[in-house]
Amino acid sequence: IRLYALVIYTRRFLFIKETPTLWDNFCVIFCMKHLWEILTIVVCSSFIIAQETIAVVDFDGKGVSDTDASALTDRLRTELYNNGHFKVVEREMMEEILQEQGFQQSGCTSNECIVEVGRLIGVEKIVGGSISKVGNLYSVSARIVSVETGEILKAVIYDRGGKLSDLMKSGMKDVALELVGQKRVKVPSVAIIPLNNKGEKVDDFYAWGISADLISDVSGAGLIRVASQNNIEKLDYKTLNNEELSEKLLVRYIAQGTLWKVDSVFQLSMELYDTKSSKVLWSENWQKEWNELASIKGNLADNILKTLKVSTKQDIAKASTSNTEAYEYYLKGKYKYEKRENTDDTKIARGLLSKAIELDDNLISAKTLLGSTYRETGDYDKAMEIYTSALQQAEQIDNEYVLGSLLSLIGALYNYKGDYEKALDYYNRSLAIKEELGDKYGMGASLNNIGSVYSDKGDYDKALDYYERSLAIREELGEVARKGISLGNIGEVYHGKADYDKA
Repeated sequence: IRLYALVIYTRRFLFIKETPTLWDNFCVIFCMKHLWEILTIVVCSSFIIAQETIAVVDFDGKGVSDTDASALTDRLRTELYNNGHFKVVEREMMEEILQEQGFQQSGCTSNECIVEVGRLIGVEKIVGGSISKVGNLYSVSARIVSVETGEILKAVIYDRGGKLSDLMKSGMKDVALELVGQKRVKVPSVAIIPLNNKGEKVDDFYAWGISADLISDVSGAGLIRVASQNNIEKLDYKTLNNEELSEKLLVRYIAQGTLWKVDSVFQLSMELYDTKSSKVLWSENWQKEWNELASIKGNLADNILKTLKVSTKQDIAKASTSNTEAYEYYLKGKYKYEKRENTDDTKIARGLLSKAIELDDNLISAKTLLGSTYRETGDYDKAMEIYTSALQQAEQIDNEYVLGSLLSLIGALYNYKGDYEKALDYYNRSLAIKEELGDKYGMGASLNNIGSVYSDKGDYDKALDYYERSLAIREELGEVARKGISLGNIGEVYHGKADYDKA
């Protein structure tokens, strides 16, 4: 309010040309010190003033019930409001005005009719259209009409296969974006199926470990959604074709390949398949010498991201170590730990990881995993010792991606210990790095972690803010399962606030 008042005084002095008073002069000096805040207010105010008012009449249903057509129209109304281009008249207000005029909007589909509705409501523009179903295809025809001239200003045809619920969940948002001349940013979704080991059984750890790291690296590269290895391994993926994998894992692209170790040479092949266009986008066969083992994962990640046109700020192709023997021990330890069946397996995995670190003390991925083996058995002090040492090394070599991950892991340890302030400090530092790298997956996780700390502290308003920001990112990425987690967390917050209906 104070700054807005200063804007008024500044306009009086600058544009009305009155002789300035002492107060006017003071205000101008103050305004110059706060120029950027005031300019922000002026620009935002101009944007708000520039918004046009628009109304949306119920779409006509053709092969779709009136109830469904009305519900889809409501979603379109909401999406038009959310994209910020228009002030949108609420349904209730529109119906109240029309009832006062004795006008029924049902069956109002012609331009003449919807223009008449627009005049009665008093808007500059109005949206009308129809929703049709032919077979399994839904088609939305929408148009913006000028109330003053009756001219069609924008017309959109949007087709969507599948279920009516899919049209509700995402289709009407696409229609709203097209009506204002925008397109939804398409987030590529991919499942990286574990490499098929064609060599000896004892070499399984190569294929499995490289695939696990590949999934992790591509997930954190930027605006991309990658099916988790856990979800893939729940399926009998070796018996499923690409289309079946796509349907079960909710992805468009499938990356599959083979690895075959022959003496000291690795024979590799991989292809990236687009299930929507039913064609292979990229495929390659090559071989690597044993001393190039650590570079395999980076090359695969680089090819996948370039083919899907995903930009990243990370040096994704960089090998984590130049010591091939150390990397091999790391892969063996990772495989042993993830496939463990008892505490003896955990001890063996720790021994293999320790050997990798002994050979290359800068192999931070081995240290991180070693720390996690202690964290998951409840030895938080030992885990903290290992994580802290790895964090210092990551800072020295300026590895931002690893640094962000370690900060998050240390934050989790402080959260387990009930030290909420330190947990928030580490989580926020991790979030800042992930935002800088454009790591959308990591940003969603960090925001969710921060929300959890505030929830544990009983600060429900802050918890809700962070949970909702996390949810927005997970919706953007199309992470269905993690959206469920975010919604559950938001429900817990409303329950804590005793708002049971929202919970």
